[in-house]
Amino acid sequence: VPVPTRQLVGFKRISLMPGEKKTVSFAVAPSQMEVVDEDGGRAIEPGQFRLEIGGWAGRAKLDTVFEVG
Repeated sequence: VPVPTRQLVGFKRISLMPGEKKTVSFAVAPSQMEVVDEDGGRAIEPGQFRLEIGGWAGRAKLDTVFEVG
């Protein structure tokens, strides 16, 4: 099953004053990693995934790679 190259799974908008720092956290649930196969079933495809945080698509401020399955 093809897996999307990029997919928004969550976001939080915060406001910061110049020089201010905040810790922001969120969880990615397994259901947010599911893809739909040709029979309409849902599955989490094994493979390597990149989580990008901040900035905008392709210009993340922070990223990490993780493996599924």
